[in-house]
Amino acid sequence: VTSLSLDPVLAMRAAGGELHDVIICREENSASPGDGGTFTVEFYEHVARHLNPEGIFAQQVDLADYGALPLRSMLASLRTAFPSVVFMQTSSDKGLLLASPGERIWMDESLARRAEAPHIRRLCSQVGWDWSVLLSLTSTPPAEVEQLTAQSPVLSSSDGRFLCDFPVEVLRWGPKSYELHMALAEHSSALVSWLGPASTVGADG
Repeated sequence: VTSLSLDPVLAMRAAGGELHDVIICREENSASPGDGGTFTVEFYEHVARHLNPEGIFAQQVDLADYGALPLRSMLASLRTAFPSVVFMQTSSDKGLLLASPGERIWMDESLARRAEAPHIRRLCSQVGWDWSVLLSLTSTPPAEVEQLTAQSPVLSSSDGRFLCDFPVEVLRWGPKSYELHMALAEHSSALVSWLGPASTVGADG
C-alpha cells in the first residue's frame, strides 16, 4: 500500500499514466475560490483517468450552510465522469461522495465481514463507532443519485459559476438544513437496507 499526501488538483494534473485503486480527496471548503475547483467536471475527469476500472474515488464534503442545490450540482458533476456514484451522509453537516469508473455492487453480504476487520474496528473505535453505526448511515444509491440530480446544473472551471454561487448560498438566509434533509429523504435509506430484507447482518451478534 502506498499513501501519498498531495494537493488534489495539482496531483491529478501532474500525474502520469499510473492507475490507482483508491483516491481520497480530503475535505475542502467548497465556498473558497481556492478549493471549489475540486468539485468541477474537469477535476473529476482527471481523477477518473487515474483510477483502475474497479477503483474507488472518495471525497468528503462540508454541507454546513448549504441547501440542496450545491450537493445536487456536486453529484451531477461527479456523474459526468463516473457511471456509478453514491452519496453517504456521515453527520448532520458532512457527507461523502463515492464514485467508481465501472458499474459495481457497492454493498453486499461481505460488508459485515469487512466491517469486522481489525483495521476497520480500530478506525471505528477512534470515533466511538461500531459496525452497527456504520451500517445505519444514511446513503443514496446510484439509481437514486441519478434521480436526485436530474436537470441539476454541473460545476465547471470553464464558467467559474461555483466561485459566485457557493459563497452566495452560504450567505443566503433560509431553512437550508431542512431543504437538504427533505431533498435526501426521498432518495436515501440506511446502508443496511441495501442488503435486502432477508439480510442476516449482525445475526451472530
